[in-house]
Amino acid sequence: YKTIYFPFRLSDPCYHLEEFVKVVEKLKDKYNFKVLYSDPNASDRIPKDDIFVKVPSDKEVYIQILKSKPIIPYLENANDVLHISQFEFDYYDCNVIMFKNEYVYNDNFIFINHISELEEALIKKLEEEI
Repeated sequence: YKTIYFPFRLSDPCYHLEEFVKVVEKLKDKYNFKVLYSDPNASDRIPKDDIFVKVPSDKEVYIQILKSKPIIPYLENANDVLHISQFEFDYYDCNVIMFKNEYVYNDNFIFINHISELEEALIKKLEEEI
């Protein structure tokens, strides 16, 4: 199976958790994947479902998962906030889906204009040979 990694604060609306979960629920029966997620502020906003696997918010775990080159839906606007995690995702050659921006470019990333494009981008990454 493929790994989708969501290492973000689940309670922060800028990461579009609700939209992401809806897409996962829609695709889970068609594609073979697991969603690893951390919940650093214990929000318990992920549905109880075998597709979602909670992992510790530990730096060593984070780096090990990044080394596996997961699919990462990084759905915060990088034009508004530039996080070091974007550069970590790039460094470990992760398969990132993110909004088009002025600062980050990588051939391995899929850049979307709007959250409504998430499903199509995720399907593309799930069907890609990684």
